[in-house]
Amino acid sequence: MIVIEDYIQTQPYTDQEATTHIRAHLICDTQADLPAPTDIPLYTLEMGSKADIIADSTVFKMQSNGSWIQQLPPEAAATYSKSEIDAMIQDINDNLDDVQIDITEIRQDIASDRSVLVDLINSGAKNLLDVFSASSGQTATINGITWTVNSDGTVTANGTATANSFFYILPNNTNIALSQNATFMSGCPAGGSDTTYEMQTVEVGGAIHHDYGSGYEQRAGYVYRYVTLAVRNGYTASDLTFQPMICTKADYDLSPEFVAYTPSLSKLYQLIRSYHS
Repeated sequence: MIVIEDYIQTQPYTDQEATTHIRAHLICDTQADLPAPTDIPLYTLEMGSKADIIADSTVFKMQSNGSWIQQLPPEAAATYSKSEIDAMIQDINDNLDDVQIDITEIRQDIASDRSVLVDLINSGAKNLLDVFSASSGQTATINGITWTVNSDGTVTANGTATANSFFYILPNNTNIALSQNATFMSGCPAGGSDTTYEMQTVEVGGAIHHDYGSGYEQRAGYVYRYVTLAVRNGYTASDLTFQPMICTKADYDLSPEFVAYTPSLSKLYQLIRSYHS
């Protein structure tokens, strides 16, 4: 017995080569009932075309020479009404909506977690550069520039430089690795240059690195020979405020916000020990 189930426009999943034809979806009771090409009602097999027929719960593909080969499982050749297709599309849309909601919630969770992490970083010993122990002192006038370390960890420069004026935070030959990880120095006001003002580090070996307002990344294990702020000869500074900070590159990437130096717990322990000794 052969049943003509429906007429459908050829779609890619029908695996037909003659894609411009209309085909009948046929069902046979057994493989033995597979019809010859000339016996398929209301269907004309043309050279190169193929049709799917279900027999014994197996799908067969008809070749242009009239032979049959096993093809896809029955569900792959199923036909659907418009209402069934619309229902499936709606299910897909609903699933996509659920995925979008999940993505939104994940982004919110990440943002929340990130904000918590940023708060932890900015409330801890983020800034590794102790400006409060600046080797040039808390207030110093150097070559016409008066440098002042403020209570919030910033440093203000005022005056006209009669020569290059350097305010050393870490003195020459300090030779200290503030972190074994990559670090990032920042704090020069925007618009600095080698003829106006800058923040500068020199590593053991003599290589000089400059921050003109965008910061500078130092490689892992960088050994600081010294760290200084500079106003160049002839430049007039009026409440020019630096925010000297060196922190790990990972902390800076999470939050570039300036934070005043705060000693770590281990540093506090060392200070307490030295106070009582």
